[in-house]
Amino acid sequence: MKEHKGKQGKRGVQNMDCKKRSVLYLLRKRNRSVILWLILFVITTLMLACITIGHGAGAAMERLFQAMGGYFKIEADHKPGSNKYVNDELVNHIMDSYEIQEFNGMDTVYFMAGDMELAPGRFTQEGDEKAKLARLMGNTDTSLNEYFILQSLLLAKGRHITAEDSYKALLSQELAEKNGLSAGDTISLSYYGEDAGLDWHTFEIVGIFQIKSRQNSYTSNTAECDMVENFIFTDTRSIREMVGRALEREIDSYRSGALFFVDHPQTLERIVSDLAAQSEQGKEGWQVVKNNKQYQESRIPLERLKSLTTLIVAIVIVLGFLIVTLILLLWMRERVHETGIYLSMGIRKISILMQHMMENLILAFLAFVLSCILAAGAVPGLEQAVLAVMDEGPSSEADKSLLLTEQDMAQPEAEIEVTMELNLLTILQIGILEFCVVILATGISSVTILKMKPKNILSMMS
Repeated sequence: MKEHKGKQGKRGVQNMDCKKRSVLYLLRKRNRSVILWLILFVITTLMLACITIGHGAGAAMERLFQAMGGYFKIEADHKPGSNKYVNDELVNHIMDSYEIQEFNGMDTVYFMAGDMELAPGRFTQEGDEKAKLARLMGNTDTSLNEYFILQSLLLAKGRHITAEDSYKALLSQELAEKNGLSAGDTISLSYYGEDAGLDWHTFEIVGIFQIKSRQNSYTSNTAECDMVENFIFTDTRSIREMVGRALEREIDSYRSGALFFVDHPQTLERIVSDLAAQSEQGKEGWQVVKNNKQYQESRIPLERLKSLTTLIVAIVIVLGFLIVTLILLLWMRERVHETGIYLSMGIRKISILMQHMMENLILAFLAFVLSCILAAGAVPGLEQAVLAVMDEGPSSEADKSLLLTEQDMAQPEAEIEVTMELNLLTILQIGILEFCVVILATGISSVTILKMKPKNILSMMS
């Protein structure tokens, strides 16, 4: 009778699948289960935080590039003897030959402001007629002008000027307030040149901009036309008509060159290299300028942040693997008796290994779920903490290099926005990494016992 009951118990253990044995073991060894769960929870949480930050930094670099770094400039070669401008033919060739998203053709000419009063400068003090001289900046799309892209200037009222506009203007708040002007009003301007007569043209004000970053300081020698307050933005069509009429010839070029916008840093590098080679070989009379210095400077803290999080993840994975493996090796020595009993009952080694895997994977899954739940609620706080560190910003010397000058377009300090989110890709990456660590550590710790022969295990038990 006893023998019959013993055979039934043996068959019961044999028929018990590894899942049930795993759960029973975890419940029986609660202290060990809690310790291993806590270790896995810490590992998972650290990896989750670092990968989330890394993804946020990567996404921020993409947004930063599109906002301020994703363009290059084609401008006339100003070497002696070269009087060529960037014309429509060249622009169309670039637009048709490369992956260009948008472009903005630019002109800079000087116009007499008529009855409009400008912010005073050097010529006002001297009583010179040039005190009425304003800088008129033509654009096919003023929203794509570098001043607005880099947020040195911000549109305060009205709208931007587009390629469809004709005789439209954007004025600064200072100039508008000084002359009692607003969107919808008109101003009169006349082209200024040695061979041009006073031919007045009427412009409708469609927008008012405010100055966010200006020159470090104006001196008594600063001309009115060089003061940002006196800049007037207008459309390409009116510039060409007025200058063409004054010079009595058709205008088909952009005096200040053109900006071309792309969607990826690698695309920018490739196009710029190709065009630079064409210009050098063909002596075309134009040159390529890669205007992403501000992007390169602004992305440095983001690159450092992404590299740091990648390094931390690597360290956490390696240390976590070593710690989990060491703990499981120590505990496995105490499971020799259990393994011997299983083997004596006819349970195969692969089933015992699967039991060990299942035990640790259950704990890993529970740690993973809790980490994801906590991380979802902690993402806003994590985002604020990262931004607080990055808001320390560059030194005062670096700030000085970002001020407006006449020769170097304004490049104000970038406002880096790091937005973090716990997306499905991050969750999958963390889950795969965690389960790989657990499976590998379990396999290494279990093989020391499972590679032993049953009789050796039984002799150790005795």
